[in-house]
Amino acid sequence: MVENAGDCLHVVGVNPFHAVDLDSWDIFEAYRKVPKEWSAGRTGKRSPHIQFANADTDEKLVAFVEQFGPVVASSVSETRRSPGDVRILSADQNWEELRNERLLYRSALILLTELERGEKADVSVLWRCMSDIRDKVSCWPVQWSREQKLREFNKEPHITWEFGREASRRVKLAAERRLSLGERIGGNLVRPVVRSGHDVICELLNAFRPWVYRWEDKPTEAPHRDLRYGIRPILYSILRMEYLRPGSLAICANAQCLDAFVIDRAGQRFCSKKCSRHQRQREYWALRGKRMRKRRLRSARR
Repeated sequence: MVENAGDCLHVVGVNPFHAVDLDSWDIFEAYRKVPKEWSAGRTGKRSPHIQFANADTDEKLVAFVEQFGPVVASSVSETRRSPGDVRILSADQNWEELRNERLLYRSALILLTELERGEKADVSVLWRCMSDIRDKVSCWPVQWSREQKLREFNKEPHITWEFGREASRRVKLAAERRLSLGERIGGNLVRPVVRSGHDVICELLNAFRPWVYRWEDKPTEAPHRDLRYGIRPILYSILRMEYLRPGSLAICANAQCLDAFVIDRAGQRFCSKKCSRHQRQREYWALRGKRMRKRRLRSARR
């Protein structure tokens, strides 16, 4: 249940720490199911991490939190209800932090897709994404310290992620790296920027240490089960999987869409058939209109 409480969302649900297996984690289960649904048509925008990156309105963010829970909770309380001694969590999700996290995650996804292009990457996109990440990740040390104090006060298990001021400084250094004179004059300008982009992504992912579990009788990596302070560890666990398995993410080539999506066939450039059709129509009319304007101009001169 989610209730808009002004400057925050008040979220109530079952404590995911007491899930018996990974299949009961809604967000992990949703991520796992997407490849199995490809035969039903394009499903590249159904994956939860894609939904979060594309949630560009408050309504979409509320829908995401309703389905999967808070991303980063500013306060948490727990009660027990019978039967079965079910543990219910109540958490507050600050609106400003939620919007900031969405923009940060989207920048990380875009950076990931651009890094996969290697030396063909657009340097301006890389710099822009790293700059956005640098600015928005600056609040993580404060949130990390806040969660530490809340856990100590509530006598809860130790914090399961770490991102202090030193990590924030390393992101800042990578995002603001000055190219050497040799790189600017005679070297490949893309290569050092790509290297800085990888450094930024690695800093984000290393904040959330993976744990090993059995999932469907197979070992797998995932964040710690204690998600009472938000599902951000799972979102970055998914991003880690995408980083280690490159080639599955893309940004829609429709200039009026630019949504992230998971590629379900080779050579796919658009997130939907509708986007593909609209972009082709715009390109066609832009070209035809240019020719028609030239013909009208020639006729007027005669």
